[in-house]
Amino acid sequence: MGIVLRDCVRNLLFIFLLATAVAESFMIISQVQETRRTVTDFSIEVSKQDALDQEYQHLRLEQQTLSELSRIADEAGKKMGMHQPDVLTEEVIVNLSETGKRGVR
Repeated sequence: MGIVLRDCVRNLLFIFLLATAVAESFMIISQVQETRRTVTDFSIEVSKQDALDQEYQHLRLEQQTLSELSRIADEAGKKMGMHQPDVLTEEVIVNLSETGKRGVR
């Protein structure tokens, strides 16, 4: 047992350096795993952001379409005097038969 202890004392620096290298390799492996996890999370978030951007563009296009229709309705009312018919006073013409008789409701 004395020879093993003596060899350990003589090679103490080597054993220390070996243990340090092993510990450092485990730290590097841990860092690589953390980096991979971070990159994966980042790519997921970028995908979510792209989906939100696409939805936002779709909503803006829809908003522009609706505002254009609203603007057309406003212009028709102002310039041409057009308006939505009143349900109580509107007349509906219906063809009652093949003879061409018309009825008014």
